[in-house]
Amino acid sequence: MDDLCPESGWNPIALAPELSQLAGVLAGFVFTSIVVMLSQSWPKRRRIPAISLFVAAFAALALNSYLFAVIAGETPKGGACYRVWSEMMIASGLLGVGAVALTSGIVWLLAAHLEQDTDGDVWDDTIGLERLARAVLHGVAVLATVLLSTTSLDYLYVSFGTHPPAWLIASVYAYLVVILAVIVLIRIRLRRTAAATDLARQLSKGTFGAVRYAFVTAIALGMLLAYADVYWNPTPAWLAITVILLAMPASAPVLIRLVHAVPRFGVRTPAPPPETTDRPLRWAALVLIAWAVRRRLK
Repeated sequence: MDDLCPESGWNPIALAPELSQLAGVLAGFVFTSIVVMLSQSWPKRRRIPAISLFVAAFAALALNSYLFAVIAGETPKGGACYRVWSEMMIASGLLGVGAVALTSGIVWLLAAHLEQDTDGDVWDDTIGLERLARAVLHGVAVLATVLLSTTSLDYLYVSFGTHPPAWLIASVYAYLVVILAVIVLIRIRLRRTAAATDLARQLSKGTFGAVRYAFVTAIALGMLLAYADVYWNPTPAWLAITVILLAMPASAPVLIRLVHAVPRFGVRTPAPPPETTDRPLRWAALVLIAWAVRRRLK
């Protein structure tokens, strides 16, 4: 096998340093925004949603920068090529979640500044800004979904050769269609109604879900590094499918909740519920930790 992956049209190791810098710069801006918001004398209720989303985005982007840095240190020889692609898939899913969380935090920050009673003239401008912010958030979510789907197709062709299973290819396209359809339905629903309790629940679950997904992906990538290069030539089918599931379906609930939690500008922000759970990601984290501990004990 050549030093660079001949099966793919591009080299993920060459792209990893730039993506690591991108995630790191975004995390730095988020950290600065958190510090600035904490220094402001806003009412506490107004800044909680924006700060919570920025904290989740910072955790996701900071870990994502580290994961891409790990990928950049790989040597593309032997079976390491297939391991690098698996790591790239996991890190790409986390980058999409971090980007959507960051955009959602910006939208909530705009809503916090406009959370007041407005007259008719200002209200028209507020509605226009709300539509623009909502379109940007939904556009980022759509872009992240499309790019993740195309990366998944490349990963399948690298892992399974020139003829990956047809049902896996169909599953990737089905995922893309379903997520795009859900985003369209959310846009239609938000135009008609916006229940305060549902908005607070989706916001809280999306925030905690982004943080949990960040730690789950970091643990999963660390587990991939435990396998020697000879194990990856070729990539086991079950492992490739697991990577696809972790990068796409596991991140879908987080993306949908962040997209759904779009505030209404010019109205008061509902308080988030005191307790939230994200059982699928929580169980996935427990399973991954138990598997890692068992492997180390052997």
